[in-house]
Order: sequence, then C-alpha cells, then structure tokens
Amino acid sequence: MNRKQRRANSKSQPAKELADLFARAAHSHREGRLEEAGQLYRQVLAGDPRHADSLHRLGVIAYQKGRFAEAEALLDKAIAQNAEIAAYHSHLSLALDAQGRLDEAVACCRTAIAQDPALADVHNNLGVLLMRLGRPGEALASYRKAIALVAGLPEVHNNLGNALLALDRVMEAAESYRKAVELAPGFADVHANLGAVSQALGQVDEAIAHFRRAQEIAPGSAEILAPGQKGRCPRVIPERQYRFETGRRQCRRPFCFAPVKKMQQFPRFARSLTYR
Repeated sequence: MNRKQRRANSKSQPAKELADLFARAAHSHREGRLEEAGQLYRQVLAGDPRHADSLHRLGVIAYQKGRFAEAEALLDKAIAQNAEIAAYHSHLSLALDAQGRLDEAVACCRTAIAQDPALADVHNNLGVLLMRLGRPGEALASYRKAIALVAGLPEVHNNLGNALLALDRVMEAAESYRKAVELAPGFADVHANLGAVSQALGQVDEAIAHFRRAQEIAPGSAEILAPGQKGRCPRVIPERQYRFETGRRQCRRPFCFAPVKKMQQFPRFARSLTYR
C-alpha cells in the first residue's frame, strides 16, 4: 500500500465509524429508546459537528419529549447544513406549531412541499394548520392533494369532512366521513362526526347508530355525547395531524416521523406522524 492509499484509508475509517454509529442510533430511535439514541447521535456530532441527519433526529427526539424550542433550534441547525431535505422543514413546522407559531409552521410546510410535492402527510398537516387559522377553503385543497397522493388514509378523509362542514357543504362532508369509516371502521372520532352530521341532516337512525358505535369504541371519551343528550349536538372532532411518536405506519422516505411520514422505512411518529 502506497502513501496515497494509506492517507485515503485513514480518512475513510473515521467516516465508516460515524456511519456505523449513526446506524446504531437510528435503530435505537426506531425502537423507541430515546435516551440511548440521543447519546449515540451526540457521539456522531462529536466526530462531525455538521452531521445534518444527527442534528435533525436530535430535534425529533426533543420534539417527542415536549421540548419544542430545543427541537426548533436543532432542526434549524440541520437545515443550515442542508436546506433541501423536505423532512427537516416538515418537522420544523411541527415544532413551530407546538409553540403556537402557526404562520411560520405553514411556511415550513409549503417549503417541504416545494421540495417534495408527493408528501401526503405534509399536505395533510398544512390543511390542519390552515383550518386552525380559519382558512377552510385552502385547507380543503390541501386535503384533496393528500388524498390524490394516498387515498387510503382515513384521518385525511375525516379532515376533509371537517373542512367541507366549515364551508357548509354538509352532504359532501357526510360522504367524506363515510369514506373514513369505510377505511377505518374502528375510528371512533369519525363515527362521532358522522353521527353529528347525520343528526343535522335529520337522519336520526343513522345518527344513533354512529353515536352508539363511537361510544362502544371509546366509552370513556368526553367528546362523544349521546344523541340528544341535554339537547346538545355532539361537536365535530378536530382534525388529525400527523406527528412524531413511535409505532404507527412505516414512513416511505428517509426518517420522516410524520404521518405519514418519509427515505428508508422508519416508523411514523405521529400524535400527526401519530395522529392527534
């Protein structure tokens, strides 16, 4: 081996060690061992302070632990290293949303979508934010884009129904809720929503059936009222937004903890990547 080869070897070895360390960290993260994963990501950063994926995933861990300002700072650092990864921006939107900064969160979602228009979860999350900002027409368009990309997400059909209802398109809202129930018969929130809309449409038998089913699925839920209880109509359950959390579906892109998601097969981290 000549001197040039030895020099190349000495440089590639640390890089391989960091790659192996990062792989261990990602595995621990997928398994929900957040403390262990965080320590391993920090070891990667000790060897390479500009390692964008480690900064990103430490930001995800901070988010999962409810430390939203810390998550924002780490995700900002990841974006400073590589601003072209859609997942970095979509996860930053979640950290900003958690701090009540909805307009900034919307901007981050739009940046993520500009970088990768095929992210159904980000279209959904954008719709949730727009609904909370009182812009149901724009939210409707976002939900329709999400469904065009991935038609089988019951939460998005539920959200679409909520947007239609906000626009006084009650019959269309009922159809969206029915589609959500068809996709997820055990989704209590949608049964409650469909019950409320059926009651508003005078479809009493259908309303009672859906309220009863919702109560069977989630008997302890304070949000689900029996039809006619104290003369009140049950309120529509809020949109579900994909969030970070272990265990839901698999992401189809690199480490997107989000609803749906995102590069290799990482678990969706929702409470919205899980749903909330």
